[in-house]
Amino acid sequence: NIFTIKAKTQSIAIKSFDINMSGPPAPNPAPVEVYFAPGIDPGSYQPSSFPYQLIFQGDITGEGTGNVTSLPDFATPVVIPAGATYSFYVTVANLWLGTNLWYNIGSQVGSIVASDDNLEIGEGYAVAYPFLGYSAQRRWNGK
Repeated sequence: NIFTIKAKTQSIAIKSFDINMSGPPAPNPAPVEVYFAPGIDPGSYQPSSFPYQLIFQGDITGEGTGNVTSLPDFATPVVIPAGATYSFYVTVANLWLGTNLWYNIGSQVGSIVASDDNLEIGEGYAVAYPFLGYSAQRRWNGK
């Protein structure tokens, strides 16, 4: 899943995510990776023009569809400056494993899916590992 987070009026620190990941009988634990990049993902990843940075990788046991699977805290939080938007890519790092991250079908890339006084979460893409096959209008299932 690729989605955006915008810091509204003050900087925010992203320390971890909860995800929606398939559980048994899917292969567990499964390798999960999280990347970020300043800006809004344009929908066609080009390593030279939109470099994502790896911030987490680890073997995670999914709790099953509709249940919270918590990732450990990142070694270094991602600080998003006030007014800035960052893209995040959360993925199972094995295309053939059969373990899934779940999302909802959305309406428009970039539309705001959730918001509070501090941040906005934007709709994005479903993307296979590693950065393959962008499917637009997907809403990340996580927090």
